[in-house]
Amino acid sequence: MDHTVNRCLGVLASPGKTAPAGGSESFFRRLSQNGAAEGIEVIVFSPDGISFEYETVDGFLYSPSDSAWREGTFPLPAVLYDRCFCSNSAEQRLYRRQLNRLHRLPGIRFLGGGLRGKWDVQRLLAADPALAPHLPLTRRLTDPHQLEPWLELHGAAFLKPEAGMHGKGTLHIYCSPGTDFSWSVRGRDRANRPVRQDFGTTLEMRRWVRDFIGKRRYLLQQYLPLTTPDGTAYDIRSLMQKDGRGLWKLTGMVVRSGRPGSVTSNLHGGGIPCEAEAFLREHFPGGASGRLMKTLSVLSHRIALILESSHGRLAELGIDFGVCRDGRIHILEVNSKPGRAAFQSIDGGKTARSAASNPVRYAAYLLRTQREPAGATSLGG
Repeated sequence: MDHTVNRCLGVLASPGKTAPAGGSESFFRRLSQNGAAEGIEVIVFSPDGISFEYETVDGFLYSPSDSAWREGTFPLPAVLYDRCFCSNSAEQRLYRRQLNRLHRLPGIRFLGGGLRGKWDVQRLLAADPALAPHLPLTRRLTDPHQLEPWLELHGAAFLKPEAGMHGKGTLHIYCSPGTDFSWSVRGRDRANRPVRQDFGTTLEMRRWVRDFIGKRRYLLQQYLPLTTPDGTAYDIRSLMQKDGRGLWKLTGMVVRSGRPGSVTSNLHGGGIPCEAEAFLREHFPGGASGRLMKTLSVLSHRIALILESSHGRLAELGIDFGVCRDGRIHILEVNSKPGRAAFQSIDGGKTARSAASNPVRYAAYLLRTQREPAGATSLGG
């Protein structure tokens, strides 16, 4: 089968029994509507719906006429957009197996690849002189005994899983002077539920952290006081995407402010979105907010170019920044499967609409152009 003759964008999604499920459904619907405008058919399917024997997928096609998803069997897509998130180890194993087989098929082009682990991304960014000053001090946590000298030196620590997302499993450990406790821990568990623990000794704290982490790989990071004067935690999500010419563009930025007492500002942990420029103008008056917005834009483009130069073609990146009260900008995290729910409730949905149109426009660009050799250029492709 010649997969390149069809104009089909396949969206690899999380498993669903009857139709695209959860918060992604509205995004997939927008992709489908944008696809129709570009003459591209958008098929949503999960890893267990792929038949390599028949070169087909069992999936869903959105029908604008009756505003419903229709189930069917379709040819393997010409371009594939990976938006699959796994909820357990069995799903993860199947996803990895199917993804590897898809990568070996010569007729399918991926919209973009994924990033390596957070530690590898950290080291890549740290090697760039323009980005290194914006990275918080970070180490790989290989032994809970690393906590004691770190805490003695810095007084606090931020722990996050190398493969985590949505703020799950993150911990803030800090000294508790003036209390009956030596150390306090605040954060979120694997199910994103709030965690609050206090310990009388360093030994008790270390043992608890060891049990909490288990066998998962963690990063030990400098804790940054990224809060407003009233103590509200916040970060800034920058969404970088390829456009219809295969070039990186900044789709938009949004501030996510956390609930009182929350370690993270992630929406999955109860964060609240608001427009970045207005938020920064309120907390950094005068010309400071404009300078911050410009620097955030420059850093976003730089990060996209650096990561693509080592990972091969990428399609979009969600970049999380923190801004200290003195205006210092820190690069917190980069995600190749960024959520975009935070953009729904700002600027009348304009950025959210662009976020759903750019993947389709980039898919149209890939369908128009000849196949490239492995590894995209840093400017586009």
